[in-house]
Amino acid sequence: DLGFHREAMECISGFIKLRPSDVALIAKAASLCSKMEDYPAAVEYAGLLVLLEPENLHWSRLLVEQYSLNGDLSLAMDEQQDILARNTLPEIGDWLTMADLALKAGNLEKAMDACNAVLAAEPENAIALGHLGKAYMEKGDIDQAIQYLSRATLIAPEMDVPWLNLVEALRRKNEPEKAYDSLRSAVLASPHSPMINFELAKACLEKGAKAEALPYLKKAARLLPDSLPVVLELVKALSELGHAVDAKEIIESSRAKWPGQPELAYAHAGILQDEGDQQAAIRAYETAIAGKPGQLEWIIGYAESLLGDNGDFILGKNKVLSQASLKSAREAIERSDSIPDSRRDILLAELHLASGNYDVACQIYQKLRDMPSDSKNEWLWRMQTGLAKAALALGQNDVAL
Repeated sequence: DLGFHREAMECISGFIKLRPSDVALIAKAASLCSKMEDYPAAVEYAGLLVLLEPENLHWSRLLVEQYSLNGDLSLAMDEQQDILARNTLPEIGDWLTMADLALKAGNLEKAMDACNAVLAAEPENAIALGHLGKAYMEKGDIDQAIQYLSRATLIAPEMDVPWLNLVEALRRKNEPEKAYDSLRSAVLASPHSPMINFELAKACLEKGAKAEALPYLKKAARLLPDSLPVVLELVKALSELGHAVDAKEIIESSRAKWPGQPELAYAHAGILQDEGDQQAAIRAYETAIAGKPGQLEWIIGYAESLLGDNGDFILGKNKVLSQASLKSAREAIERSDSIPDSRRDILLAELHLASGNYDVACQIYQKLRDMPSDSKNEWLWRMQTGLAKAALALGQNDVAL
């Protein structure tokens, strides 16, 4: 109860050695292992319970649950099928479990059979209707899916999964406005669903309505504080709406929770760069690129955080920091094959110039100088100024002039 699960597990393991057939102790062990996300151990304890009391369907259901959490869907379905076969009057819950497992495993026919078994006994069972709608959607029968999912939302509007699947079905049917309207209805019917709030926020963002999306993103973040996608979207929206202080506060607390997470580090780097905190921005970019190499925008952002935006380094407005950072940026750009040649070369030339590699910088600048003039209008002045600086450093005064 105090949250010391590992210590509790050590105690239980000791007791089980003394009383190896004590089902209450073994059940507690299975529950604790599941809480600790040690699902293989939970499966082992649940399997032991089934061996000790094979007629007790409660233990069989526990084993199914642990198989599913461990990702062993095939074993979970086999065990669930055994439960259905052993029970002369299978419970509705057992059929619904089979439908859920079959959907997760992609066995759509078995999922539909299980749903139909439930609906034969309870025609208004919203969970079965929702599962059946999902199965039809995955089969590609979108109209049937919409029909069943709509019924599920009418019968149990507080359930969020049928709403979310209905929205997905409408999107697949290329009816984005109906999907948006459904999300508006869903958030009224199930206001405390984090995923409905998040999906509605994303729909608002797709429409360009950032201010409208913000309250839904904030609510989703409160309801689902450990969701990285929600945090990232919230920070992005806050930044774009000018709430820089709020965005920074959220991202700093999130980075304390996920210190090496590359997307968070990249978002943090952008905020720090806007604030003019160059050293901190560079460190954040380096964390991002180390965690997820090859991201074009990140590499360019990193290089420009070193050199400054709009040629600040060439203009003498930007003090470049360590040689290690410059080398890291050069290597990242050289590894990337997706940066347009001219952009890549201008950044490389400036990084070599900043590093004191004047010969290499001159060679790159001269290559840029020989390109067709139409392709270099945006950065022509940066090339000319950089080449002049490199030539001067090499004593080539005529070239510089």
